[in-house]
Amino acid sequence: MPPLTPAAIEMLWWLCFTTLSILIGSGYVVRRLTLHFHAEHIRQLTDLQLYKNRLQTVTSEMLSQANEMDQKSKYIQGNVSSDWSNNLGIACNELVQLGETLPLIDQLLERKKIKAAREGIARSCRMASKISRELHDIRLAEPKLLGDKNSGTKNQQS
Repeated sequence: MPPLTPAAIEMLWWLCFTTLSILIGSGYVVRRLTLHFHAEHIRQLTDLQLYKNRLQTVTSEMLSQANEMDQKSKYIQGNVSSDWSNNLGIACNELVQLGETLPLIDQLLERKKIKAAREGIARSCRMASKISRELHDIRLAEPKLLGDKNSGTKNQQS
């Protein structure tokens, strides 16, 4: 093998330096991207946990509202209609189903399954919105629960 010339040695040094620089730079970029994706993952999990907690609060408020309507209906002079009672029973069953989905969402969040947890929360929010409308309609259907006997007739005339 012939001896290396100074130009060849300098070229080898530059080649080694360039290769090392590329490796260090790409390692830095990969590390930054990994940290960014990890932080985004943690942020999404935290946001979903907050949404689940809000949903849990809304569910418990609707349960207390349904319980309050049920308790007040027992003390109303005269009887409430059977349709009204059936509608309240259906809404309460739906609330129980909604409450049962919350631990499932917790499990998905613990397993860090963001997509499935997001879908579960969205489905539960739609269900909570539907139940809230039903409870509002049930409350308006029995004006004695509102304490104003005319409020039910005003809403029927509109």
